[in-house]
Amino acid sequence: QQSSVAMGGEPGAAAASKMSARERHAATYARLRAPVAVFGLVAAAYLAWLPARTWVWFSGHPFTMTLAAVPLAVNAALVKKVGGFDNTVLHGNLLSLAVFLMLVGFYVIYENKERMNKEHYATWHAWIGLVAIGG
Repeated sequence: QQSSVAMGGEPGAAAASKMSARERHAATYARLRAPVAVFGLVAAAYLAWLPARTWVWFSGHPFTMTLAAVPLAVNAALVKKVGGFDNTVLHGNLLSLAVFLMLVGFYVIYENKERMNKEHYATWHAWIGLVAIGG
């Protein structure tokens, strides 16, 4: 029997083909959870700092929205694919925290508009965000 590499496949392809779907999902989640979390945290911090080059009230909006969408929601989707009760509970907890952070981000931007006496929902960004939160 030839190895998958000798047959033109990728190294480990034969071993991967023997894995169950759950094992493949678990391996994918294990490989991606840390990079997704780190990327999400770095992106959130950068986006919070970017508008004023310091932390201001508005910074809470991109910070919480990015944390909700990237490390929390993406990891929630990845862990759900693994299956099992504990992972389903973790999936629900991550998404609940993501929804909470989205609502915090919405509050921050709403309050920011109030403080500055600016019109609400005046851009496509605002309307798309409202639809995204409303589901």
